[in-house]
Amino acid sequence: MEINQLSGVSQKSLEFLANLHNFNSSAHDLETFNRTFCGRHNDTIIFLKYLFGQIIASKQDHNKIFSDLNSQLFSPLGKSLFFDIGAGLGFRDEKFYNGKGQPGITSQEIAKHFPNMEVIAMDLPNSIELFMGVGGKNYCIPVQARKEFLRYKNLHIIEGNGLESILEQYLNEHTNPLKLKQRPVIDLFDTIMIRVCNSIEIYNSMEKVIPALDLMLIDFFKWPTLLFVNKLIWFKKSFSKEIIEIGEVSQMGFNHKNRIRTRHGADPFIFYNQVNQTNLLYG
Repeated sequence: MEINQLSGVSQKSLEFLANLHNFNSSAHDLETFNRTFCGRHNDTIIFLKYLFGQIIASKQDHNKIFSDLNSQLFSPLGKSLFFDIGAGLGFRDEKFYNGKGQPGITSQEIAKHFPNMEVIAMDLPNSIELFMGVGGKNYCIPVQARKEFLRYKNLHIIEGNGLESILEQYLNEHTNPLKLKQRPVIDLFDTIMIRVCNSIEIYNSMEKVIPALDLMLIDFFKWPTLLFVNKLIWFKKSFSKEIIEIGEVSQMGFNHKNRIRTRHGADPFIFYNQVNQTNLLYG
């Protein structure tokens, strides 16, 4: 697939994604780049709180965009499902918080702040083995840390690969390591959200990432979908693959060399200038 075959995505965004593959994991702290420190992706949470009306934007144009986006995404008959790709379930921050770091902490934070939203944390089989304490590994997630993760009734797990069909893996009961906790059925009136942050987009070339993103659009063609792809925020309508570029979150949490949680004075997110009611409604 050519890298420009994501309909609606600008060349600037494609170049941004292409540069992410320059990431060198050997030059970074394992626990830092595995998304294991709390608050790393708080900007996602803040954006969603505005979207759900839990926070009212001070800028009038932002209120209009959130109102329009809300009307496009949500149905009173449906629920929201948040797929968190590469959730870091097999790792926890051992160096900070007195060794009490939590596995999949960024997924836990979404589940905590939005108890009415179903959160599905996806990770590779090796990470799931570490999380579940199986496979004879020398290291695994402690039982208590695993229990704290599982205390969220709205938090579920997929053992899988973000480069492959998310929907097929979700529907396959064999990818659910929590046999006594069934994952919710996806109904036609539901809303899909997908976060691809510090996961497949930095570890793989564009030749793999773009087809994976396109496959997500195919998987959830029937559903309105909000995507957080690294810093980028995208939206697509139901029964469409056309992406509308909404904006982006700040740089906070994307530095793989340290655990600094600061925006250096920047807003938690911005909307692009071309985003307005017209292209959200009719674009």
